[in-house]
Amino acid sequence: MADRTKAILTKLRPSVPSDPGSQKVFEFQLRLSESQWTPRQQLEQIQLGHLKRLVRFAQQEVPFWRARALADQVERATDLGQALSALPITSRSDLQDHSAALRAEKLPGGHLPGGERTSSGSTGMAVTVMSTNVMLAWQDALTFRAYLWAGFDFSRSIAIIRRQKEGAAEHPDGVQLPRWDTLSVFPFPTGPSMRLTTHRTSLDQQWEWLGRNAPAYLVTYPSVVRGLAQHAAQTGTRPAALKGILTLGEVVDSDLRELAVKQLEAPIHDLYSSEEAGCMAIQCPSCRLYHVQAEAMILEILDEKDRPCRSGEMGRVVVTPLFSYATPLIRYDIGDFAESGAHCACGRGLPVLNRINGRRRNLLKLPDGRLYWPSTGGHRLHRIVPIRQHQFRQIAPNVIEALLVTNEPISPQQETELRHIIASNIPVPFEIRILRVPEIPRGAGGKYEEFLSMIETGPKG
Repeated sequence: MADRTKAILTKLRPSVPSDPGSQKVFEFQLRLSESQWTPRQQLEQIQLGHLKRLVRFAQQEVPFWRARALADQVERATDLGQALSALPITSRSDLQDHSAALRAEKLPGGHLPGGERTSSGSTGMAVTVMSTNVMLAWQDALTFRAYLWAGFDFSRSIAIIRRQKEGAAEHPDGVQLPRWDTLSVFPFPTGPSMRLTTHRTSLDQQWEWLGRNAPAYLVTYPSVVRGLAQHAAQTGTRPAALKGILTLGEVVDSDLRELAVKQLEAPIHDLYSSEEAGCMAIQCPSCRLYHVQAEAMILEILDEKDRPCRSGEMGRVVVTPLFSYATPLIRYDIGDFAESGAHCACGRGLPVLNRINGRRRNLLKLPDGRLYWPSTGGHRLHRIVPIRQHQFRQIAPNVIEALLVTNEPISPQQETELRHIIASNIPVPFEIRILRVPEIPRGAGGKYEEFLSMIETGPKG
């Protein structure tokens, strides 16, 4: 299959400044453009070498791992699976309870402190990790790759709507910048960028700001895209210049992809990342599958007995960032669920995820204890009543609340129809309560969850 990304890099190369820093960043991306085609078995051997170095370092320099890592068994391993099976899984509570002990007492040569990264705690457990210049360089490179794979024209304008620092990028102006990002991310001239915070910024304000700035591309949360697309459907208008959307931070489903194309005339390209581990997977340039960023990390999909899931099976996401030396996260159960995939038709050797499902707390727990990935028919609800935003919450073993933000009151007949749609998407009977609310706030990190379980769904990872 033809690779359009190579042609984009070839076109960009003459515009890269001659200074060593810019050249180094671009050369890094050129190496990634080759490594993505590395055959899977060869790629796993490269990962094994990185894993062995990380474990040796952690055993020597990280108090938490001195007592846990089995460096000798890992060192003797001849394949990646054998090495991973010799290592314990690190839980989110481990990271929260032993934050200091998980930090390296000294860094290896070439690694310098790069500051802290704090998770918003969407699982209810906020955590903090330390970063280094090497880890940050990898994240910059993978950010470049995400935009490259999305097929964006770097000379055009881009808008970013996501949570910003308190008091920054507020409506009506947001923040206007001459570049998409720093030279450490994009080592060549780019078009302008603009930023608007989601904090205390309404959908109407986001729509007005987009219309006024007319960006070619948009980077935001999937829930923002859904709101904008529904607004476009209700008003019969759209952001005229919008060509493409990069989403992050939340789950993207097929309904949203179709809605974005139909109402905004802009396809979605999705990025899977976390504060602790960085960029984990990026949507394939050729299809909707996700490629694990295996040059920088090991990502496992495990079942309830910690066995690797087969293609098509959903399991827990366990990650090992291979260059996270300041806070080594070795087999870290990040709290997400994803579906394992087979090889991609594009020919890349990078492992495949069919889809990202979300957090454990986004699972519906049935009265008999089974866990179920909810599909509550949100897109169908809008046919009954114009809904600006919705969220479903399981507040008891047999009770679901539907929180709806609407401009107009909901009639008793509409409530009955809404309940019927929600019930038809759940495998067993639930009491369904319809609540009209003025707004549904986002979490501390600006993320929005369409389904939220308020009861314990199982052991925390």
